[in-house]
Amino acid sequence: EWDWFRNLGGGCIVGLQETKASKEQVELIHQEPEGYNAYWLLGQRKGYSGVAVFSTYAPLAVTYALPQATYQGEGRLIHPEYPDFHYMNVYFPNGQQGDERLAYKLGYYDAWLEYAQELRKQKPIVVCGDFNTAHKPIDIARPKENEKISGFLPIERAWLSWKRMAMPPRVATISWSSPLVSRTPHSASSSPRLMAMSPPRRTLRYSERWVRLMIPRRVTITR
Repeated sequence: EWDWFRNLGGGCIVGLQETKASKEQVELIHQEPEGYNAYWLLGQRKGYSGVAVFSTYAPLAVTYALPQATYQGEGRLIHPEYPDFHYMNVYFPNGQQGDERLAYKLGYYDAWLEYAQELRKQKPIVVCGDFNTAHKPIDIARPKENEKISGFLPIERAWLSWKRMAMPPRVATISWSSPLVSRTPHSASSSPRLMAMSPPRRTLRYSERWVRLMIPRRVTITR
């Protein structure tokens, strides 16, 4: 409920991934909650993917999707720009449908990182997203069984590791998995993640409060 967010105090930005719905398909109270600026994006394929952002702060501008046409049309990225930082809510592709789709996922990773690197030259970036890759064995059920399945492939995990190591100490990440998510022996954790990236020669610090399920309740980022 939106009262839960309001009770946190202060302003906030809420990012949702895999909504699988357009704005018109949800209850009116959730389309544009009172006190929030609401932004929805659904892909061309109905009932698939989709992201939404709800912000108590009015952004300077809102961008939908990456610049490359190849990675548009699936409802994966909403990027509001605020005076002091860029915010990206992103739902990365799943690569389990075959080699072609895995290549698309890895290509999306690279295109997104290139986009993010350009943005962070201007001001800090805050990323809220589902990367669809479990980074470490602790992030996934039955890691050995999943080493050959997209979502925990060495090439996917290496991309995450490279990204994190390439820019220390200016990258801070928080990842978590809900214990309520049911996993089959061949399923990988979707690995939701929060990430802060500062411009070169600047650092970011973050603090978080946790609820019982180990999901971040609030993340405060200061320069």
